[in-house]
Amino acid sequence: MLLLLGTLIANAQFGTLPEKPRILIYGIAAAAGSNTAERNEQMSIFEAIVSTALEKEITCAKIVTLGTIKAMLDYERFRVLLYNIDESDFQYIMGFMKCDIMICLNITKNGDDYYLGESALGMRKGKVGGKDIMVTDLDNMYQDMAKFAEKLVRVLLAMEICAYKGDISFTSVSTFTDSEERTGLPNQGCEFKATKKEENKTVQTWTFKKDKRYKGTSGVNSTINNSNKVTEHNTCGHCCKIIDGVKTDQFEPDPTDRNSSTLITESYSATKTIQLAAPTEYENYSAMIRIKFDILANNYTITVKAISEPGKYTKKTEIKNSGCPYDENFEKEENAIYPVSCNTTFGPFPGSPYVKSLKQTITRNYTDPDSQGKSKTTERIIFNLTR
Repeated sequence: MLLLLGTLIANAQFGTLPEKPRILIYGIAAAAGSNTAERNEQMSIFEAIVSTALEKEITCAKIVTLGTIKAMLDYERFRVLLYNIDESDFQYIMGFMKCDIMICLNITKNGDDYYLGESALGMRKGKVGGKDIMVTDLDNMYQDMAKFAEKLVRVLLAMEICAYKGDISFTSVSTFTDSEERTGLPNQGCEFKATKKEENKTVQTWTFKKDKRYKGTSGVNSTINNSNKVTEHNTCGHCCKIIDGVKTDQFEPDPTDRNSSTLITESYSATKTIQLAAPTEYENYSAMIRIKFDILANNYTITVKAISEPGKYTKKTEIKNSGCPYDENFEKEENAIYPVSCNTTFGPFPGSPYVKSLKQTITRNYTDPDSQGKSKTTERIIFNLTR
């Protein structure tokens, strides 16, 4: 039976681990109490079972047990005493004690029950990452040791101790299309027609290449192309009189053929990414890519962060008029510079930490319910990651 105590290793404050972390499996010897020799023999087997399980699945890590270090020291001590050789190898052997993660194992006995315990320490920050205890008996001890080791492996894999590498791309295309036409004025005996047409399109394509646990490179192509045009043709209206070059409140006696149009266009383009800025633990990364496994739900999510180099935004307004002498044309251009960013979590997708290849191609379509079908978005995520 498993007893869940405290936090899991995945939530540990281990700091930034190297891509090939060093793990020391440190079996705590029994120093007092009954059956000391027996428990120390069980500890040697416990160390070996955990070490074998980790070496099988966590191939990126350098794994050593305290028992192995002791054996190496005993052998080297024997060679030094017997042959009086140089003792420099002791320093090399003790170097194995320097690790990124120390997994401390212990076995305690209470009546007929045995308790298999583990605590993980992040050596860089000197913090305990998690604690687990399993209660067993003498008949099932070694099978439960194997289960205990399997759980430990699963938790370490869930924190992506061995990095997935590969490509991720995300594309979002949003469009809005609207048009309207009004014609005729009742009982006026003249012509009237007004039109309105709006077409907006925003496209963002982000590409990521994941080459370390959280670090990667990114690319972007983000564009905005919006157009809003309003036109009017009207033979029913009268122009104001111009007296001495000044428009008055008096009107010409005859209606005029008046035409007007207003065109507003917006454009934006960003085509390069820059490094993520402080304050963040991912400063100087071109992109942050993090995979998070949910062991209980048997799924995972992928979070990506990146930011573009500031792109240029342009808004142009053009107004054209004809039919009345005081109507003037108008043109205006506004510019701005700003970046776009991507801070998105994809998923969850089905999959366990044991899966060595994460691969998906998913397309989703959305329609804004308040837009009467005029606003639509298509998103596409493609990734192929392996460890």
